[in-house]
Amino acid sequence: MPPENGDFSMLKDLIIHNNNIGGNLPSQIGNLTNLEWARLHRNQFTGTIPASFQNLVSMVKLELNENLFIGNIPAGLGNLPNLEELQLHQNTFTGDLPNTFSSLTKLKVLTVRNNQFTYVPNLSLNTSLAELKVQGNRLHFDGIEHNIGIGLPTLDYIYTPQAKVGVLETHNLYCGEQVILSVSVGGVNNTYKWFRNGTEIPGATNTTLNISSMTSADAGTYHCEIRNTVATALVLTSENKVVNYLGATAPVVASIAASGISNSVATISGNVSSGGCETVTERGFFWGASANVITTGTKVVLGSGTGSYFTQITALSPNTTYYFRAYAINSMGTAYGDELSFVTLANLPTVITADATNIQAYSATLGGNATSGGGLDVLLRGVYYSTEENPETTGTQVVIGHGLGVFSDVVEGLSPGTLYYFKAFATNTQGMAYGEQKTFTTLPVIPVVFTEEAYDITHNSAIVGGYIEYNGGAPITSRGVYWGIQQNPSTTGTQFRMGTGAGDFFNTLTDLQPVTTYYVQAFATNIAGTAFGEQVEFTTLATIPDVETIDASDITSTSARINGQVVFDGGSTVFERGFYWGLDAYPMENGELVQLDPGDGMFSQYLDGLEPSTYYYFQAFAINSEGMGEGEVLIFFTELAEQIVFIPTAFNPYSSIEVNRTFKPIFEFTPSDYVIEVYNRWGSRVFYSDNFNDGWNGFANGVESPIGPYQYKVRYTDEKGEKHIKIGVVNLVK
Repeated sequence: MPPENGDFSMLKDLIIHNNNIGGNLPSQIGNLTNLEWARLHRNQFTGTIPASFQNLVSMVKLELNENLFIGNIPAGLGNLPNLEELQLHQNTFTGDLPNTFSSLTKLKVLTVRNNQFTYVPNLSLNTSLAELKVQGNRLHFDGIEHNIGIGLPTLDYIYTPQAKVGVLETHNLYCGEQVILSVSVGGVNNTYKWFRNGTEIPGATNTTLNISSMTSADAGTYHCEIRNTVATALVLTSENKVVNYLGATAPVVASIAASGISNSVATISGNVSSGGCETVTERGFFWGASANVITTGTKVVLGSGTGSYFTQITALSPNTTYYFRAYAINSMGTAYGDELSFVTLANLPTVITADATNIQAYSATLGGNATSGGGLDVLLRGVYYSTEENPETTGTQVVIGHGLGVFSDVVEGLSPGTLYYFKAFATNTQGMAYGEQKTFTTLPVIPVVFTEEAYDITHNSAIVGGYIEYNGGAPITSRGVYWGIQQNPSTTGTQFRMGTGAGDFFNTLTDLQPVTTYYVQAFATNIAGTAFGEQVEFTTLATIPDVETIDASDITSTSARINGQVVFDGGSTVFERGFYWGLDAYPMENGELVQLDPGDGMFSQYLDGLEPSTYYYFQAFAINSEGMGEGEVLIFFTELAEQIVFIPTAFNPYSSIEVNRTFKPIFEFTPSDYVIEVYNRWGSRVFYSDNFNDGWNGFANGVESPIGPYQYKVRYTDEKGEKHIKIGVVNLVK
């Protein structure tokens, strides 16, 4: 197509389909900004779509299908605001459809089938879309499922079939080797099924299939079928994965580093991890003091089969290099592990731990005797000590010179009364040797004790005590306080013992005098003696009054008398007393205040204007200079009010007032055991009910009763439990 076609600036329709026009589309077509319909399909056009097509802003229908186009779709095609139909099918386009296609809101038809596209964007905003055909591409479910059910019930959406997933694979494996077959497709609603030679493999429902140890039974052609619970019309199939079995091999055996190495013994290990699909008839080691042990060393046979095995070799020479190599045999041949080596240890020194001497509270003399260097020089010697066993791992090292012979030193900074563990040590170039673990206990000292401040001080009591910060290295056999009204209570006061042991100790002094200063001094005793804390003092207090709320009396339905008593004035004059009362369970917070004259003893208050049948709460109080004393909250219940019932003397079934149309008693309470009976002048019962809400409507057995007097009888029980019978006459009027 000549570039001059781009000069027809007013051209609206370009129709050249069903020809054999070839070559690339010229970029000058982008100059045809008034072009509305371009029918270029069924030709031999090649190359890519020019990026200048994004300038065709008037384009309504663009048909490029059934040509030889290649490459990616330019993103600018998604910016044509009037595009309604885009035909791209049966070319060789590749890559993803641009995300800009989501903006083609007027697009009605989009066909891209039979290309090599790998992704179609979400088109849910293309509300005019009526036909979407994407089959015959290389789409996975992530380019399909988001356009399922996009709100267009009449959408003709065809997305199956699609090209196979992945590439053809061939795996050639010997017996026991591993291969992991895998498939990768997009989408979040996928299910997987693996097949071997066309037969489904039970339980193989993951993205991978692991053949962990190859056998002849595993050989075959594998593929995976992937389905999607949203895009249910499509089944994606992977390309075949051919697994070939190459047969048995020699065993797989490994030498494992030696362990348990001493100056004369070591343990060598091996592991036959695979028999090569044949029986391992023999396994073992070659070992010796020279390299190339297969030809220079000693052979040790250790049974047959797969798995780990080991043996201990003995009578070795100290400080010598040894070599070993694992082997295993099956019908395919002999396999060897790597040749490994190890070095035996030299002998360690010999050292004796001496007994501790000159033991004090904070120090002791420790040492030992290095009797042999193990054939080498003793580089260091000394002791380890600790308050825990195995001091060489938990304690402190003290170096006391080098060489053979007796050694000792004074260890300071110890804790009194403490059990210590210690060991002598000596080192050479091969390591460290230890003597026997021994113990000693430092001497105790007197405790360290502090006197705590008194607390919870009242007019006649206080809690006193102390704290033993350190027991001096010996059990506390006695502890407590000395107390009194004179200073230096440890010499002038009374002893108050509070048990044994370290830590805090407290107890309560009682029967004290109000407003009195007392002196206290803590003490603690161990085997080394008695220690005293510093002197502290406290002064007892006056106290709030002791008030008692007394049950209410003279209770009626509308009044009651509430009572209280000041049992003790707390050592200070009561200048106010009274009550809080009301309907709330917390009268002091939500009730009314009654203030009475000050003083001690009994007091009361008469309450009237109360509600019948009501719970009332009240609480006595009294105040002195120390504060308010409160009695407990008590309750009283006013009596029931008079039970009122009204019985009409006449009724009219045809009255304009509803309440006058039936005859029944009217209660201001809810009665129980209720019965009403009405009789005519001849003694016949014309009405009966045991429901106090029912009334007589003037009819008897469905027949209207004549006007005149009727006798009634009413029985009921009121809310006080009293039974009543009411007999009288009611007039039926009309």
